Amino acid sequence: MTPDLKATLLNAIQQAAIDNAHLLALILGVKVLIFSFQLIKKIIAQQSWDAEHDVDRRHRR
Repeated sequence: MTPDLKATLLNAIQQAAIDNAHLLALILGVKVLIFSFQLIKKIIAQQSWDAEHDVDRRHRR
C-alpha cells in the first residue's frame, strides 16, 4: 500500500467517524428536545387539571 493511499484511507475513515459522531449528536439532541416538549406538555396538562379541580372545590363550598 502506497503512503498516499494509506493517508487517503485514514482520512476517509476519520471523516466517516466524525460524520457519525455529528449524526449521533444530532439524533440525541432531537430526542432531548422531544422529551422536553413532552414533559412541558404533561406539566401544563397537570396544572390545568389542578386549576380546574381547585375551581370545582371552590364552587362546592
